[in-house]
Amino acid sequence: MDQPVGGPAPGWPAAGDAAALAARPCATPRERALAAAAHLGIAFGLLGIGFLLGLAIAAAVWLYGRRSRYVAAHAEQAGLYQLGVFVITVVVGAAWLVTLVLVLGDALGVAGLLGLPDLHLGFAVQAAVGLVLALGLALFPLWLIGTISYGVYGALLAMAGQPFWYPVIGRRARRRLGEPW
Repeated sequence: MDQPVGGPAPGWPAAGDAAALAARPCATPRERALAAAAHLGIAFGLLGIGFLLGLAIAAAVWLYGRRSRYVAAHAEQAGLYQLGVFVITVVVGAAWLVTLVLVLGDALGVAGLLGLPDLHLGFAVQAAVGLVLALGLALFPLWLIGTISYGVYGALLAMAGQPFWYPVIGRRARRRLGEPW
């Protein structure tokens, strides 16, 4: 098995020893499969089941594979990436929906009847906001496919035993593990 997260196992180099880490053996096929499964959990978002299931998979892999630095690093990254994608999707989606309701209620003249604030927006502002909302709706599938594809790319590299680090999240994992790259 690989080095535990808590410290080096007998026969394993310390986390800060870059030369010894670079020379260590590659991850086992089981470790690579677990790491890939953590990244692939995001694909459930494409099936409509949701990103929460992907987070649960990444958490389960992380808990199961904590004795392996390779599995722990990939599962931690995958879970944080999926959590970030989920939070961004929910916040942007909620902002989109609130804006749609406010502008549509104002444009139809039913804002006061629905208990919404009457914004008194002019036609030009309503049209501009409507175009931005339409653009956001058109870009959402690209966001969804792009974020899922990036997770699948990470899974493929993890399965191949290649290094893969998400931007921002990967730096944290590398620093925590003392990895040289």
